[in-house]
Amino acid sequence: MNKIISVIGGDLRIVKLIELLVEDEFTVYTYGFENSDEMPDSKKITRCKSLKEAVKSADVIIGPMPLSIDKKNISTPFSDEKILVDELIREMAKKDKTFIAGKIPDEVLEKLQKEKINAVDLLKREELAVLNTISTAEGTIQLAMEETQRTIHGSKILVMGFGRVRKSFSQNARWYRS
Repeated sequence: MNKIISVIGGDLRIVKLIELLVEDEFTVYTYGFENSDEMPDSKKITRCKSLKEAVKSADVIIGPMPLSIDKKNISTPFSDEKILVDELIREMAKKDKTFIAGKIPDEVLEKLQKEKINAVDLLKREELAVLNTISTAEGTIQLAMEETQRTIHGSKILVMGFGRVRKSFSQNARWYRS
């Protein structure tokens, strides 16, 4: 079994994943993390100097969640360099690669399918989509705490929408009527 995985871009969740992969004895090639102080120090991690180098050695490439904010560039909060989605697809094309990421835009999925790249969108898996809402809800609470001069305990908060994040956010909230 090939124990090499490439990771292209992502936030602290992906850095934690890299740490877990190394613990599981995978060799990890990374690209798009040059400004990360959080990356574990391990001989099993190779920080690649190019996208081509990161993609060529692994059969499995893991991208961020979400893959892209603008549908053109890969989400790389730990890099100053822009990595084009189309460039990543070109590097993976016709090389029997599997690509795993979250919230892959439909037009990107179509391009991946056209190039016969096996793509897995993690957020299309119900159990992972639900778990992802928890970190989003917690991040919302963190921002609320950072942006106010008082505690949020007992505050009245309006939560709009009825999606998964709202359900996670307000699952344990006490409901009041005015």
